[in-house]
Amino acid sequence: MITIEIPQFITRVKMSDRSRKTYYRKHVDRLPIKYETERYIWKKFGRFQYLYDTVEEERVVKNIRTLGVPKYETIAGNTSYAGWHPAVRSKLIEEIKDSFRPHLANVQPITETPIRISMQIHTVPGACDWDLDNLWIYHKAFGDLLQQEGLIRNDNILNITANGGIEFYPVNHPDERKMIFIIEPETRPVIKNHIMYNSGLQASSEIDIDEVKFSYIRLIEDTEIDAGKIDVQEASNSAQTLITINACIGKRSIIYGALNRVLKKVYNKAIQYNLPVIITPQFLKRYSGYVLDTIKKQVEEHLSKRGIKVYYIKDEHVEEKAGSGEELD
Repeated sequence: MITIEIPQFITRVKMSDRSRKTYYRKHVDRLPIKYETERYIWKKFGRFQYLYDTVEEERVVKNIRTLGVPKYETIAGNTSYAGWHPAVRSKLIEEIKDSFRPHLANVQPITETPIRISMQIHTVPGACDWDLDNLWIYHKAFGDLLQQEGLIRNDNILNITANGGIEFYPVNHPDERKMIFIIEPETRPVIKNHIMYNSGLQASSEIDIDEVKFSYIRLIEDTEIDAGKIDVQEASNSAQTLITINACIGKRSIIYGALNRVLKKVYNKAIQYNLPVIITPQFLKRYSGYVLDTIKKQVEEHLSKRGIKVYYIKDEHVEEKAGSGEELD
């Protein structure tokens, strides 16, 4: 387990050193009663009409009280849904990362993934009218930063399988506030037993179709669809789930770019269904002049090295019979 403490975590970000002038705009801003006199008129500047002071001969400043005062944005995830500009959102995230970064300096790269990330928030209760899930933006920044600092390969679900749990700890004074991020290894069997998390070369093997007693994905060549495309069909009986992927890797000759695209899609389906892949003889030997070793090398790159168990059917005749609609044992 790794714990990373962030004392005095930031709660707001300075967006600018001083606020710029803003003006009352017609059909957008409600005017205070004091401006409802003949002295003030609407006058067009560029595309819009703004309130104009005919005595001072200038537009009326709306933010007179905050003019020249540094502008801050409070960090609260719920306000982002009210319309943060992308530039504002980006600045907030980057400022949070910068405040976290020094506290990761001594953390070693995490090589054993997937991991789980949770957070403790030690802060004053305040008015007790805020929600813990409003702090999601800190979790987002922390996960991004782990990747940017090279502490994990990526912050996607392949590496982080739980992220967002927050525990509240009340303190008496704002100076005592801190965040503690807790990183733990993932131990749930539903995750550890999934092929998605068993990366590394899986040795392929040849088998007879009669030996197959498990659920699997069957890959078959189909020239009726476009090169690089697949068609997925699902069937099952009491013992097995059979996913048939009809794929096209070329109509007259193998297009290796199409083969790569097909194998990427097959990988995604193998992950989705958590199944091994069976390569049929007609997929391997449809074309004269095919290079079996080249096909197998691509299969290894896209499937075997990424943790997908691959089987090659030895008996073409039996496989064709099984593919004609007869149920598998």
